[in-house]
Amino acid sequence: MPIIESDPTAAEALREKYGGTWGKHPKFLSRDWAIEAAGDCTRQGYWDWVESQVWNAIDEVNAMKLEDLPEHLDDPELCPEAQDRVKERLEKGE
Repeated sequence: MPIIESDPTAAEALREKYGGTWGKHPKFLSRDWAIEAAGDCTRQGYWDWVESQVWNAIDEVNAMKLEDLPEHLDDPELCPEAQDRVKERLEKGE
């Protein structure tokens, strides 16, 4: 089960999973967050921003047709949480 579905404090869970306050998500880097923050595209802190990005990625996976999911297994363009969702949907056939 993806980490953010199992924990109501998703930003905190993601932070702890990836090394604490000064850690980094493997797909959503702090430099990308800093660019968005500097451009006034977000006012979220880094880990809240990561949570939003993860949810967006999972929403994209949820919108995919079941028959298209196999090509996204281990897709390097997807964050680990979205990859987990691909695997979950394939296992459940949903």
